[in-house]
Amino acid sequence: MDEQMDQAPRCLKEFSSDRFDNALPIGGGRNATVYRAWDTHLERQVAFKREGEDPFADVDIADIEALGLGEDATEFVEAMLVERIVADRYTLLREGQLLARIDHPNVIPVLDIGLIEDGRVAVVLPYLEAGTLEQQDLPRAWEPKLEVIVQIARGLAAIHEAGILHRDLKPNNILFGSDGRPRIADLGLGCAAEDTVAMADWVGTVTYMAPEVIAHRLRDQRDDLYALCMIAYQLLYHGEPFADAEAREQGRVLAPTRRDMPRELHGILARGLAGDPDERWPDVPTLLAALERVREPKRSRWTWAAASIGGAAIAASVVVGFLVAPRQAQADACEDVMRELESIWNDERRAELRGA
Repeated sequence: MDEQMDQAPRCLKEFSSDRFDNALPIGGGRNATVYRAWDTHLERQVAFKREGEDPFADVDIADIEALGLGEDATEFVEAMLVERIVADRYTLLREGQLLARIDHPNVIPVLDIGLIEDGRVAVVLPYLEAGTLEQQDLPRAWEPKLEVIVQIARGLAAIHEAGILHRDLKPNNILFGSDGRPRIADLGLGCAAEDTVAMADWVGTVTYMAPEVIAHRLRDQRDDLYALCMIAYQLLYHGEPFADAEAREQGRVLAPTRRDMPRELHGILARGLAGDPDERWPDVPTLLAALERVREPKRSRWTWAAASIGGAAIAASVVVGFLVAPRQAQADACEDVMRELESIWNDERRAELRGA
């Protein structure tokens, strides 16, 4: 499927020179620069990512050797050229095409793709003015934070459902608008799950990488799940989940420092951070279901339980209404039960429990 993506940019339309008004750079990386601007065609504020220049685009190793540079400089440039070979797989056009496959309120949408200035690719996105997850002033209470985590998980589940791995999920790649809704962004290092060439690349941010990814052993959707649980732990417990690298490799998650949230929440995240991927949640929808059970108000849980008990009581009363046995039969049955309990729960058993 990826062979059909990232076609030559000539197949894209060219944006007019007056398409973006008052464009101001607001961020970017090695391969692209992000601008905020007024889109005169869409008549709205947007963010657009513009493809950057590659300083080594027309350079090969033979050219570097011919320059007669020192050994260190030559090795550095050669390493950059090798890195460029990998980077060539992760173009801005490819990122836009991956994002365009996904339609979910918790994933940033693509508004347009075209060419701008010297044939460079530009991907038009909504401008989310509230910034990244790290910039949010969330309440200390765990419930609003869990709601954010659940929404991020829904977006990640949609990405996986589209057959894509994000591979660089981290707080800086989760953006918020004025509505307070998180959107997963930046599929620059993402790839289709069936893309065996890209799947072999070691890309991402080490802090959020699963142990098997760091060790170059395996990559699948459980890597993204691991990153999600790392983000959730940091958000809820205000710290890192592991004491050291060995604990991280073995999946020994630190005990929670907060006592104001359900204990099962820590267990859910600890499973997602297991060192062995086979011990983690099998996929994001399964993890999401566990998080949503914790997210349900306790009142609704007790209401459900009370309804169940009440229903059982009503059913029992109906059954009793049809019974015609005399009271003495009920008394005899109670005595039988009491004798059975006394044979199990006696002084000897009490002593054993105290000793234990």
